[in-house]
Amino acid sequence: MADTDLVTIVVTDWVDSTGTRSRLGEERADELQRVHDRLLRESIAQHEGTVVKGSGDGVLATFHSATMALDAAVSVQQRFDGYSRSPGAPAPMSVRIGIAAGDVVHQGGDIFGTPVVEAARLEGAADPGQILCSEMVRMLARGRGGHEFELIGMLELKGLPEPLPACSVRWERAIDAGASSFPLPPELSTTGGMRFIGRDDEVQNAIALSTEVEQAHALWVLGEPGIGKTRLATEVAAQAHAAGALVVFGRCDELVSAPFQPVIQALRWHVGNLEDDQLAAALGVDPEALARLAPEIRARLPGISAAVAPTTESEQYRLFEAVRSWLSTSAATRPVVFVVDDAHWADRPTIALLAHVLRAAQPARLLVIGTARDTRPDVSDPLTNLIDELQPTRRSQAIRLHGLSNEDVVALVHAAEPGDAGWGRLAERIAEETAGNPLFVGAVLAGLARGELSSASAGELPADVGAAVRRRVRRLPEPVQELLQVASLVGLEFRLRVAADAAGLAETESLTRVEEAVGAGLVHEISVDRFRFTHALVRDALVGELSASRQAHLHAAVAASIETRYVGGLDEHLPALARHYASAGDERPALEKALDYAVRSARRALELLAFDGAVDDYRIALDLIERIGDRPLRDRFELLIAQGEAERLAAAHGAALGTFRKAAELAREERDWDALARIAIAFEEASWRPGLLGHDAVELLHEADAHADVLPPRRAIMVRASLGRALHYAGRAESAVRVAEEAVAAARDLGDPAVLAFALTASGQIRVPMRVADLDIVIDRAEEVWRLRDQVDDPDLIATAAEYASVACLSRADRDGALRWLERLREATERLGSRFSRFVLLCKIQVVTFLDGDLAEAERQAGANLEFGRQLGEDVSGVHGVQLFLIRREQDRLVELLPVVRMILELNPPTAMWRPGLVMLLVEVGMADDAGRLLHELAADDFRALPRDNLFPAALCFMAEAAFHLADAESGRAVETLLEPWAGSGAMTGHLVGHLGAVDRYLGLLAWRDGRLDEAEHRLMTALDFNRRLGAVIWEAHSLVDLAALGWARGDIDTARERGVGARILAERHGLAAVGRRLDALGPAGVD
Repeated sequence: MADTDLVTIVVTDWVDSTGTRSRLGEERADELQRVHDRLLRESIAQHEGTVVKGSGDGVLATFHSATMALDAAVSVQQRFDGYSRSPGAPAPMSVRIGIAAGDVVHQGGDIFGTPVVEAARLEGAADPGQILCSEMVRMLARGRGGHEFELIGMLELKGLPEPLPACSVRWERAIDAGASSFPLPPELSTTGGMRFIGRDDEVQNAIALSTEVEQAHALWVLGEPGIGKTRLATEVAAQAHAAGALVVFGRCDELVSAPFQPVIQALRWHVGNLEDDQLAAALGVDPEALARLAPEIRARLPGISAAVAPTTESEQYRLFEAVRSWLSTSAATRPVVFVVDDAHWADRPTIALLAHVLRAAQPARLLVIGTARDTRPDVSDPLTNLIDELQPTRRSQAIRLHGLSNEDVVALVHAAEPGDAGWGRLAERIAEETAGNPLFVGAVLAGLARGELSSASAGELPADVGAAVRRRVRRLPEPVQELLQVASLVGLEFRLRVAADAAGLAETESLTRVEEAVGAGLVHEISVDRFRFTHALVRDALVGELSASRQAHLHAAVAASIETRYVGGLDEHLPALARHYASAGDERPALEKALDYAVRSARRALELLAFDGAVDDYRIALDLIERIGDRPLRDRFELLIAQGEAERLAAAHGAALGTFRKAAELAREERDWDALARIAIAFEEASWRPGLLGHDAVELLHEADAHADVLPPRRAIMVRASLGRALHYAGRAESAVRVAEEAVAAARDLGDPAVLAFALTASGQIRVPMRVADLDIVIDRAEEVWRLRDQVDDPDLIATAAEYASVACLSRADRDGALRWLERLREATERLGSRFSRFVLLCKIQVVTFLDGDLAEAERQAGANLEFGRQLGEDVSGVHGVQLFLIRREQDRLVELLPVVRMILELNPPTAMWRPGLVMLLVEVGMADDAGRLLHELAADDFRALPRDNLFPAALCFMAEAAFHLADAESGRAVETLLEPWAGSGAMTGHLVGHLGAVDRYLGLLAWRDGRLDEAEHRLMTALDFNRRLGAVIWEAHSLVDLAALGWARGDIDTARERGVGARILAERHGLAAVGRRLDALGPAGVD
């Protein structure tokens, strides 16, 4: 029996969603669709509503309170308005909303009744951005919620027997959580510090930069310790904040290298200063991903899943995009300044995240100010590489600070002792001895007792900044020094309670001592119970006073305090606990604890998608096992396996292979064959993904396969499947097919869907480059994997199978099949979220656009793909080069590359670029002699110089065309023999980086050059049919020109003219300049 209920119904509609999708294209429209769905879901959940159904353009939701329904509707409009005004939005979005109330019937997961019709009709009658509700809704709200209504009268609505009294609900733009509502981060407070003097030009330039940037921009403040980097950044931040900027702050720590430390600190501070109803609008398009870094977001923002997404490279990209979106959204209505202090201590995951934010092409008024030492031993190679990489983009600047001028130092001394008439006698000497280092100057001044400046002699000045700081520290009372020494081992920033526990002091006594240090200017109070040394040199001076034994005992005490104080939330402290226990001497209990915390820290880093951080933690754990000495061998190789997997996720494939080799040695020594099999499979995975040769993987997999009788059946089959793929990458094609097919048969017998999908996918991969007989096999295997997708939770396998099937379809001129598989690839890629898989998909879309003859759009897509690839940190210049070569060739613009080609030949002709492509390029730009010499070099010994890889058929096609134009029949015959096995298929450059049309076209040109004209015409007609079925406009046009030229040569003038007319139409319709030039060269057959 159906249930009846009194509810308020909200119906929404995204205005002009279809037009928006058409204007943006599928990829960007999908991004906007996800934002649309999230904003609706969050607004409805926040106001206790329930989504009954959705259409993609909108939803139907129910509420048990009319007030909550109105609140949700206003929230929806405000959020869509705020998002549409943000510079990161691909396009503005507008929604209209209808609200009605009354009894409805629940049946089969849907609802029915007159109020449903009323809400739908009100939504249809509303203007974009308007909320219409029935009079019943206004009456039910009874003034609650503070909503304002405007009576618009009786509306005649389709499907309702009588006019409906309706109101418009007023709403205003949400008040932005702007800079005025955010304090300056306490770490950037300028109170209590030394007066800021000098650096006026640097400060003003930085302030101007913060207001002028339209994309994420970096300002690196570099210099020696104590030169004033943080002080300059603080001054810039304070002035920017006063001018209306939002300022966030994060610091990197030398001793505790926590993944994403400065980003987490900045995000959590920002979240903590937002009200609950501001969170969703302020955190960008993916707050769920940000919850990895700030778990409190889950508790404060309704609608976010409590489940943590898997640890994959794709999820790391999602996290990086979420951080970028958060900062871009924050910078939508005012400048944002993000200060990253002590960036030279940033770990590799943090550098990678900052790089992603700073490379982003989306608009953002964001200035990242990074302070860093540029002197040894503190120079950071990853940071230096990032600075150098960003320099050519003109979105990165560096300020290298030097000492203050003598005049500025005199001003500092005068500010310190304004009442001492004798200050001037010493000021210039201080300036000379300190080289203008502000911290050195401050330490000297603080070290000299008040009133002593006039009597102090130059000989009393400390030798360097370190000595000055040590002198200053030693002037503190002994009890204060003792507590600060304990705190110095906690870190640059410390919690008073932890330091007090470790020192064995009451908190009140500890606070008294720390306050004296604050008064002396050696410690800053950040917030309640949080303190920070004013400079790392202060901490270094304190640590330097402790003996090794004393340090070990204090590290143990600090670790014990952290365990006690944070027993319910140790995740944030795992790196610190590992470090403290590892530094607590060589007693086994402490080392075992350090090992446990290091492994837990690695796993936590993986959860945070900080793969490089996990690698570092696993290395620490392995070092600890060595120190312990008698742990089981299994512990070592299991940690090595984990480290290798983390390195693979971090795309450090070479390092992963080395780590897996070490693990294999230990597993072999232990005679643990199952572990060896796991290592072999992982080794091969890390080998084939970057396209490395498979010889080493073959050797290791053969060893594992030799013990198949003691392996679990699923593992034994996966070893065989991996071995088949490794044999393929080792160039042993026949063995690869045999082993892969055996694995597929065994997987079918086992009946395990996951193992079968693994074996099927590998068996499809080994058939590249695909011959005609391979195409159906690849597609059939992919179809089977696709049918298993609901039983196999591995979107990576699905994406790989779909990728190869799309190539197979294009290779047999099945355009519809290729598009179907590309759609499946898109679906799997979205599930997977893999950056690289998305890059592969975008490249395939670019190829289809090129085949369609839309050269301008193909060039735009190629440029976008290049930028996307760079954001991945991958070298995709080769892919872009191939795509641009094919485009420029059809635009008849290859001559523009002539100076570059000449330079390449002069500098390094054999190895400077892909030589088959270079031969064709030389032919196209009229350098026939150079092209001929290179063609003959390549043709030596049956073209042995050409690798028999997936580029081989495309290379032969280039050689064939070159031989035809150069009238080199001998080379042409050698090419023809090698190319014949691919007759009837399409030619790919790489794994669908480009498409050269039907192979039969190139075979036809070779037959023509060899004087076999009937065969040539047959081949060229076959190619024309193939290219037409493929929808490859460019290659159809070239095939028509080929046939026109052949007809003219054979005296078949009418046929030649007919084909020339067809080619001319295509050339003019699509702007194919190269086709037009070829037709012009034919004379009458080209037909103007």
